[in-house]
Amino acid sequence: MRCSTTSVISGSGDYEVGIDSISYDHDKLEVGDTVEVEIDKRNVLFKAICGDSIKSAKLSVLLNLGEDYNYGKNEFQVKVALDIKGISPSGITRFERSLDSLKIDQSAPEQIYQVDFTEQFDSIDYFRIIITDYNFTELVNSDINLEIYVSKEYYAYTFNQYDETIPLVYNLSVDAAENPMTLEWYCPCEIPLYQVQVLRLYNNNSSKTADEQIIDAEVNWDQALNIETDKDSLVLTIAEGAGYYTWRARPIGNLYDGEEANDKNWGLWSDGPESMSFLSLSGYSGMDTVFFYEGFDEDMNWIFNRRFNEDHKIAEGITYFSPLLYKKQSQAYIHSEDMILVSQKVQDFVGRPTLQTMAAPVEQDYFSYVEKFIQDENGNIYTAENFDADENYNNPDSIEGGQLSNYYSDDNTDLRIPAAKGYPFTRTLYLRDESGKIEETSGAGLTHAIGQGRTTKFYYANPSDSEIIKIFGDEADSSSSVVKIINIDPNKVARVQYVSKSGQVLATCLASNEASVLLDTLSSQQREIVTDILTANMKYGDNGIQSSKPLSFVEATTLNITYEINLDELTESCTDFCKTCDYTIYIYVHHIDDPDNSTVDTLIISASDCDGGISDTSLSLSYDLEPGAYLVEKRAFVNNVIPESITEDEVSGTTYRDSHSDSVEEILEEQFAEVLDTIYAYLEDYDLDNLYAYLDNSADVVTNSLYTFTGLCCDIEIPKNECNSYECPDNWPEFEEYYTSALKASIHEIWDTNTTSYSLTFYTPLYQDISAYGIAHISNYELGQIDTLIHNMLEDENVSYTCDQLWECWVGVAQSALTMLELEDAYGDDFDYDPIEQFLECTGKYYRDYTADAWTGVDDPDVNPGYMSHAYAFFYYVSGSSPDCEDALDFTNSNTWDVDSDKEPDGDPDDYGYDPYQYRSWEEFYNCVQGTDDPGYSATQYGEMAEDSCKMICDWRRDVFISELRTLYEDNGLIVQAPGPHWTTYDISISDFYLCVEMMVSHCKGYCELTVFYQEGSPYYGSHTAPGSLIDGQLYKVVLSDPTRPWGITYQGTRYGPNFLNGDQFYASSTPFYFIFGSGVLGTDIQVLPDSSVIDSIGSYEEYLAAQKAMAYGFHL
Repeated sequence: MRCSTTSVISGSGDYEVGIDSISYDHDKLEVGDTVEVEIDKRNVLFKAICGDSIKSAKLSVLLNLGEDYNYGKNEFQVKVALDIKGISPSGITRFERSLDSLKIDQSAPEQIYQVDFTEQFDSIDYFRIIITDYNFTELVNSDINLEIYVSKEYYAYTFNQYDETIPLVYNLSVDAAENPMTLEWYCPCEIPLYQVQVLRLYNNNSSKTADEQIIDAEVNWDQALNIETDKDSLVLTIAEGAGYYTWRARPIGNLYDGEEANDKNWGLWSDGPESMSFLSLSGYSGMDTVFFYEGFDEDMNWIFNRRFNEDHKIAEGITYFSPLLYKKQSQAYIHSEDMILVSQKVQDFVGRPTLQTMAAPVEQDYFSYVEKFIQDENGNIYTAENFDADENYNNPDSIEGGQLSNYYSDDNTDLRIPAAKGYPFTRTLYLRDESGKIEETSGAGLTHAIGQGRTTKFYYANPSDSEIIKIFGDEADSSSSVVKIINIDPNKVARVQYVSKSGQVLATCLASNEASVLLDTLSSQQREIVTDILTANMKYGDNGIQSSKPLSFVEATTLNITYEINLDELTESCTDFCKTCDYTIYIYVHHIDDPDNSTVDTLIISASDCDGGISDTSLSLSYDLEPGAYLVEKRAFVNNVIPESITEDEVSGTTYRDSHSDSVEEILEEQFAEVLDTIYAYLEDYDLDNLYAYLDNSADVVTNSLYTFTGLCCDIEIPKNECNSYECPDNWPEFEEYYTSALKASIHEIWDTNTTSYSLTFYTPLYQDISAYGIAHISNYELGQIDTLIHNMLEDENVSYTCDQLWECWVGVAQSALTMLELEDAYGDDFDYDPIEQFLECTGKYYRDYTADAWTGVDDPDVNPGYMSHAYAFFYYVSGSSPDCEDALDFTNSNTWDVDSDKEPDGDPDDYGYDPYQYRSWEEFYNCVQGTDDPGYSATQYGEMAEDSCKMICDWRRDVFISELRTLYEDNGLIVQAPGPHWTTYDISISDFYLCVEMMVSHCKGYCELTVFYQEGSPYYGSHTAPGSLIDGQLYKVVLSDPTRPWGITYQGTRYGPNFLNGDQFYASSTPFYFIFGSGVLGTDIQVLPDSSVIDSIGSYEEYLAAQKAMAYGFHL
């Protein structure tokens, strides 16, 4: 420790005396001059509490020219010689040194002499110093400085030397209202290090939840925050939120090796709650070490961070996020300056953090979100509207208000801070595609802002094979696996990188650039003509293909393009067709930086080019291009219209492809007319047995999987699929095991495509319960009882169930189980799922009596029935419990009915006196006694609930649609673009892919529309589409209750119906409304139904198949 000089007159003579130190300037340095440096030692009280064991004591003599050296290489010399004596309290010399020459000059402008007197420390009271020689150069005499000082380091005892049970740290205090808060304490000793613990207290009393300031908490110091500091106070931001906290501190000494790492150097904790003790807190704790903290910014999203260094310094920071978890604002607390530095990110309209401000101090010394840190000229918050709109994308608005703008402006009196002229931020522009690649970055300040011409630009291209070989040699990878990135910095210096598809930099070089004068031209520089061939094509629209290549140039370049097509013809034994005729070729050169300067050239190959023989066609083009980024693109279209096919009735005409397709179809239909007619006849009659017999005997080639009929130019192939029927075991059926397995498989299917929180809260517990309890978790039946029910159904001689029949129904129940459980979870008590009831609705019930007994096992139902063990034939009822039903149906125990049967009632449903329960009297009685528990919903409400449930399932299946559609494309050899900044070729863009997914979801939801109809006063549901509900792109069919009536609808000026020229089918466009004509009632006599029975094979058949495959995979019903 060095103390300031204190001048006194010593009692032993006229000597200048300093306490622990003394200093000389030129005027005081005289030969023979004597001074004394008295050692400041601890008093008796201090020693009694803190101890007095010296660890190190040194005397230092320093000679220099002050703190700042101002003489450069000018020659000078200063010499000082002196004698040093250490004197005891009784005047005896205990220590003596002679320093003959302490010298400094221009090569060594500072010298220090140091002597260790630790062993003599207790016996020396002061040092006496006598100047014995002094020489100097006049040039530096005004700055000559000689300092003599004593430095001491004591061993720090961490226990009270008077009473080791009394902590050395006490008088703890904290102001909990501040943020950051200051924790302070007192220690009478000199301690090199303190350890502080801060612990958040959490309520563990469930009855005390109304008021956060009234809690019961357990103290567990093992979970506390531990911080070390070399001061007797600690400035800390509490970031664990509002609540109660407790804290304590203890000294860390250095008496033993290892310092804080050695627990022998740890002192006692200050007074406070003991570990594992319990506190009951209410408003105020009554203790200095327990406080309630209000917290800050509780309604915002933020992440707090704290860092420590070796010198026990603390750095704190906080980052604020938007509700969508975009990073918004970052703050750092500068402890040395007691201030907050703030910077902010601003997202563009896509949500990317493209604008980053510089950091600036704000008028607060605590963490809290700074509102309007950046403002526009009107004082509003600076947003994407100020830099990402069309009108300011390349010329962003300046920041004119707020603390950021003021700090980086001419108003700041600190001349070290540059003025940003309204642009104290950097900005990143991205390519206008889905790659996520950077196009341009700006620096801070107006000079380097976007639109000022001094930014960093990036261009991306695919090098050609010749270019790759020139750089890397013959064994280099294909050019398709390498990306060429050109970077032009604000000084117009161009750098080129060749990067592999895995992101590795393969080579880097500087490129010649006419706009920059900073690079010297190399004598070995060569110019090469680069040649490349574009062969990879991908689908473009319905009738086109497209190929492209990005190019980038750092100086003016001539681009030559040659396009060649080799005409050919498609020859079949049935008919000939020129497959390369009637092409339209477009060659585009897109200027990425300046789209208005893009070019397009066209080559048309008409059908007449094939008439006089087939010849090749070519197109040669040349462009002089300015430096920049370009995209060269070729588009080729076919399926153009035959001019002669356009008439007044057929204004759209017929394409060459359609004409050829029609001719082939006519030929094939003529060749296979008898075969197809026979097959269709069997299908219409549902006569599959005779159909397969016909195919087995008539097909030209029969394999295990295919029937083939051979024609003159084409073959017809019919897949051969056989469904294996389930055979019930002789001893017992195994239906329950199948249900459990099918349900678990359905849940696994969801897990493979859905990772939302609903998976954790619904599917995971359901899977665990099913694994543990089986179907007993869902139904009222215990394990094994359902198989017993099936056994009874097959053994009962009064009914005629078959194993195949029961198995087919049970498979449907098992496959739809997850959907039913999802609906039950969504609607709660409004939807009750009963798999047994669903199963019996499929198999049919044949009631023949009632019983009050639930379960009788496999007993004879005519002797000992149960309404659960024989639920197909008996229901629960107690005689006399529903007298109204018994009276209405003339029921008595002695007047029972026949067993219910499937026989159709006599007469027509519209006839007077028609009885739908003529042969099902028990079912009528059952429905009557069960009908007293009516939930009270209207028919419309039931319909809406069903629609919502159906549409909800469509949304849940979106991930399944994505998986199946991607698999469908990949099975057909088509590559779907990967999301994110991946440089690759693809056939289906990610935007088109997801558009198709959304179409499938909408298509799915289109089948959820239900309409409530009333007939003879009773409601029923149908899929009739009401006016205003037509879905764009959906095929509809007009259905009449009486097909002979002249009724129908009018849609966009055209009439549709069974008896009109335009037929009964129509595609809906963006107009959702239609109008009826005729006297029929809409919804009953006239219905508009979604129709999938006839699909237009031109342009939409593949999309239809994709939707149907995905929907069939995604739905359990």
